Amino acid sequence: MANSKSVQPVIKKHHYVRAMVAGTLGALAVTLVSATILLGWADNTLTNTNAYVATVGPVLSTTALQNFVADQVSSQLEQSQSLADLYAKLGPSDGTAVTPAAQKQVVESVIHDSVIQVMASPQLQSAWTDTNRQAHASLVAGLNSNASQIAIDITPFENALITALKQTKLSPIADKLDSGPSQKMVVGLAGAPLERIHRGYGWLRAAPWLVAVAAVVLVVLSVWISIHHGRTLRRMLLDMGVGSLLTAGVLAWSANVRVPGTTPAAVKVAGALTHVLLHGLQVALIVIGIVCLVAAGVSKWYGRKHPGSTWA
Repeated sequence: MANSKSVQPVIKKHHYVRAMVAGTLGALAVTLVSATILLGWADNTLTNTNAYVATVGPVLSTTALQNFVADQVSSQLEQSQSLADLYAKLGPSDGTAVTPAAQKQVVESVIHDSVIQVMASPQLQSAWTDTNRQAHASLVAGLNSNASQIAIDITPFENALITALKQTKLSPIADKLDSGPSQKMVVGLAGAPLERIHRGYGWLRAAPWLVAVAAVVLVVLSVWISIHHGRTLRRMLLDMGVGSLLTAGVLAWSANVRVPGTTPAAVKVAGALTHVLLHGLQVALIVIGIVCLVAAGVSKWYGRKHPGSTWA
């Protein structure tokens, strides 16, 4: 006799909506965590004078900047007097006749070596640090006070460079580098450009904290709504790790980007500045990426060892 009781099939519950919502919130959470890292770095580096000075300090020692300054000094001196006069003051005094091409080579070599020499000196490093500190402090003070005009004076470094060059082989012609009041290296900010900087500065100061809070809320919601909490958090760790490493790679590549219309020397300076400025952020992203990937791997291993745990 057949059993009157039929076996009821097991019905699996599918939580498509919960999975979709959890996945969407997780993707947004990873994006906001990445934004928090970038905004936090920008806030600390670009608005904190001590952090900014420490970040841009090594730029002075880069070959790109030293060669750029040497080229600028050489160009200014060559425009101030004839090549023959420059060679007479900087070349050997043995009276040997040389071609104009050879004269130019000797003059540019002396100028270049003199500039490199002084830029490597402690005096120039100190002037570079002090000038950057004063310039950045003036900018931040003006932004904090919502000033309608901001003047950034970078003349102290120029003056220190000229003073140092007067103690080198360029002493006979270094006076030609003195700039008058109308040529002072002062950057003025006013009008619409300054208004945009004011808005960006205010947003930058507030955004990191707001974005960080939103990121934490989304992480919690995504894990809470999901069916497999550990698996969801592990996916976010994987996405965060891969995303951080990819971002670090993009930042490293950005130092090679050339803006149309710029000279090769200016491109090298911009690349050196970008590399130095973003180096700390790149290191932080690489560390975060590795930590996230390792954490995801450990959670996966733990889940396999303990099938009934939250991390399974």
